[in-house]
Amino acid sequence: MAIALFLANAVSLAKQKTKKALALFSQVTFECPYLRGIGPVSGSLDYISSTVMNTTLPVSDTPFPQHGPPYFVVVETKASTPIGREG
Repeated sequence: MAIALFLANAVSLAKQKTKKALALFSQVTFECPYLRGIGPVSGSLDYISSTVMNTTLPVSDTPFPQHGPPYFVVVETKASTPIGREG
């Protein structure tokens, strides 16, 4: 919960400084075949901050806000051995 509050405040300050329609999204599906220093990543991002696409309305007034290219992402990594492969 503390990370969400921290990120929400950071996005709020960024919105004031950039005058862009920025928002904090959570549980966004993500897939990257090779994330440098980590390896393959897939699943849901915990948080992503990005511009809100195709709207001039505030996010609270947008029925289905869509995120644009990410500015910042937060993921929790979980390592496990895939079935049929040795760790």
